[in-house]
Amino acid sequence: MIYGLLYSAVDKNARIRFITDNENSSVLLRNLLKSVYGVSAEYDMYDKLTRRGEKTMVYRLLVSDEIRQTLLADIIGSELLNPDIFRCENCKSAFLRGVFISDGTVNDPTKGYHLEFSVSDELHMERLISFMESEGFAVKSTHRKNIGSVYIKESETIEDILTYIGASRYSIKIMDVKIEKEIRNNENRRSNCDMANIYKSTDAAAQIIKAINRMIADGKIDGLGESLKTTAMLRIDYPELTMSELAGIHEPPITKSGLSHRFAKILKYYDSCYN
Repeated sequence: MIYGLLYSAVDKNARIRFITDNENSSVLLRNLLKSVYGVSAEYDMYDKLTRRGEKTMVYRLLVSDEIRQTLLADIIGSELLNPDIFRCENCKSAFLRGVFISDGTVNDPTKGYHLEFSVSDELHMERLISFMESEGFAVKSTHRKNIGSVYIKESETIEDILTYIGASRYSIKIMDVKIEKEIRNNENRRSNCDMANIYKSTDAAAQIIKAINRMIADGKIDGLGESLKTTAMLRIDYPELTMSELAGIHEPPITKSGLSHRFAKILKYYDSCYN
């Protein structure tokens, strides 16, 4: 994990420049250097204004000769992402976890799916992409103000990466948000479908009422048979009723399908009168 934390901090000339505004990251690196190599790390701390004009504390690792020599011998002296660096089955996930802690961000899933690693230069970006693809993760890249950006927008891949680096709790949170969104979308689709059916029914009712009223005004309503005339007058008398309700007040009651059949005959008669 130490190499992951320092991944973007080490340049091609083996110089170390670890700067962070995340206190937890600085404490983690210091503790790891102490527990793994027995060296003590100190930080230069100073205030800095963020883009929003807010004051934040920045931690800059003071690289002593002891730290430099230790890391040069074990990590920095190796080729970037040399497979020999990964000495156990958990080394790769620990490395990527370190990179994420130092250089990664992930969106609140309620606002969209986006996980990103901002690395120091193109070489680091290319090597990180190669490493992640070798681990089965499909990633994309871009540049922002001379900083390499490796990013993922597919929620499934983000979930897999978070699980891979040991952040399964956040991965589960993304899954929960996806489920909630899917339920909400299904409800919206069903509601929209219901409203479409209502509008369709309303338009059909308005069409039949308009036709019946015209036939009444022109004295053509008597041309309908008795049962069709009864249905036509009930429609005029109870314009607010649904098809099922209107079918139920017939004497005797008829089915909704039977009512639709009668309306079709009424409209056919209407067309024969005026077309």
